[in-house]
Amino acid sequence: MFSLFRSRNIQAKKFNYTPRYYDPEQEEFRERIEERMGAGDKTKEGAKKRIAQGLRDGRRRNTQFRKKAVLRSNLVLIAIVVALCLFCYIFIQNYLPKIIENWFS
Repeated sequence: MFSLFRSRNIQAKKFNYTPRYYDPEQEEFRERIEERMGAGDKTKEGAKKRIAQGLRDGRRRNTQFRKKAVLRSNLVLIAIVVALCLFCYIFIQNYLPKIIENWFS
């Protein structure tokens, strides 16, 4: 007769999994070694890799340059705001009384 429940022992399924470790410094080291070995690579792909690597390195190494550029742009922004405020103040002092006289007379 057909039974609803089987009396067979059910065990967990076993997996053969070995965890992997990713080390970004080691990966970067290997890429630099490959780059040095393939320094004579004159193809388009080699040029793309060199440009990408230069941009990546530039972002990491030139933090002082970036800080100076941000400071300079902030100072320019502050100077523009001060100049606009000064312009508005002079405009209000010189031309607003004349506009009000012409408007209400």
